[in-house]
Amino acid sequence: VVIHAIKMLVHDVGLTLRLTLLPYLIATAASWGLGYLIAGPLYFSEPLEQGGALALQPRLIAAALSAFLVYWLVVCWMAVGWHRYSLLNERPQTAVPPLNQAFVGAYVGASIRVFLCMLLIAALAGVLMSIAAVGGLVGPTGGQFMPVILVLALTVVAMRLGLVLPAAAIGQPLAL
Repeated sequence: VVIHAIKMLVHDVGLTLRLTLLPYLIATAASWGLGYLIAGPLYFSEPLEQGGALALQPRLIAAALSAFLVYWLVVCWMAVGWHRYSLLNERPQTAVPPLNQAFVGAYVGASIRVFLCMLLIAALAGVLMSIAAVGGLVGPTGGQFMPVILVLALTVVAMRLGLVLPAAAIGQPLAL
């Protein structure tokens, strides 16, 4: 799957750039602008140190969260364009891919659901691993491998749950 995705990306570099370059530049400009509006010159300055630790200014946190939100929405926009191209052979006719609000909204909703499912599964697995470690059910060697097993299991689950994302992008939603 990964090799096929890479081949599709490099197969038509011009199309890949049309689907991603301008949205990425828009996201960068928007996040910088929002950051400056929210945090002012502090957004582009060096972190302040107070007592040997970095000072977390509330305005910087708000600016970082707004930048994250902008990038996340733009990544969803780019992903919808990419999935519509790769699954429906829908090529953008302009330099900027169309902003299909209904599909991007569905993609955003699906990505939130996948994230929440993964968060819940990881939290439950973490609790079970803690119980196993504290209860002596695994030795020191087993305890070292538990995070690796957790990451591998979460990767498999994410690949399975992630199928709802391209389905949302083409308007054929799947249930989790």
